[in-house]
Amino acid sequence: MRFEPLSANLATSRPKDARSFTAFLHNLVRDQLTLGTWLLLGAAGQSLLILLPLRPTYVIAPAFTLLLLQLLDTISVSMGWKRNYYLDGTIGTKATALLPQSDGSFSARKPDSDSGKVAVLLLGFRINHPLGVLSPGAREIAAHFNAMAKDLEVNAATNGFLGSSSYLGNSRTTKSELMTTFYFRALADIEAFAHGSVHREGWNWWNATAKEHRHLAICHEVYEAPRGAWENVYVNYHATGMGATLHKVQDSEGQGKWVEPLVHAEKGPLSTHKGRTLV
Repeated sequence: MRFEPLSANLATSRPKDARSFTAFLHNLVRDQLTLGTWLLLGAAGQSLLILLPLRPTYVIAPAFTLLLLQLLDTISVSMGWKRNYYLDGTIGTKATALLPQSDGSFSARKPDSDSGKVAVLLLGFRINHPLGVLSPGAREIAAHFNAMAKDLEVNAATNGFLGSSSYLGNSRTTKSELMTTFYFRALADIEAFAHGSVHREGWNWWNATAKEHRHLAICHEVYEAPRGAWENVYVNYHATGMGATLHKVQDSEGQGKWVEPLVHAEKGPLSTHKGRTLV
């Protein structure tokens, strides 16, 4: 039985990460201070306008104007007068992510590569310091992390890397944990990456400076699940987790191409948990 993919496009080169760096940077900056501190900063900035030789109307106008514009935007989207941009990038249906066959198709038979298993690396990072991203060592560890992520992306055709998704934790109000979930074809691929030169360089830096940076916290968890022991489902969701991975396949002409794993799951065997674990 063959399943219908959401996207039939095969890219000759690995598509770039669709996640917005601007949104990530915005959330990271916002997370450095508590809500109360941001409100105080806004109040202080507004108070400074009083020192300017302006009429009171001009002093209060910017804040009320911006608030009014946001209110009008919310009303317009809620009433359907304006496009709901929050839906941008969502799937808009029920879908599941499967491992493709070597030719890029999706079916109920066992995948052609590595028996259909999936390995997951959870990498966590948190800064326990009032200066947050400006604290000692934060810039260096971020540089090493970015170098590792770039190395995985650049060599994804051969290193078994499938993709990743990042999240901010909510266990406290500021300086939250940053968790990234990396997907690989097998545990052996994670082990090969861990012993690679780029990861080793970052690990050596950490071992040499860890005592100086008691406020920097890192963790990782590694799992490997065989075929039939993992599944997923997304309803009106955006591509994330396993659904945001990319897989190297061969087209009908034997050319290497990349395919997305999401397929329709509204009906048939993929509509149930049990059915999804059997493919």
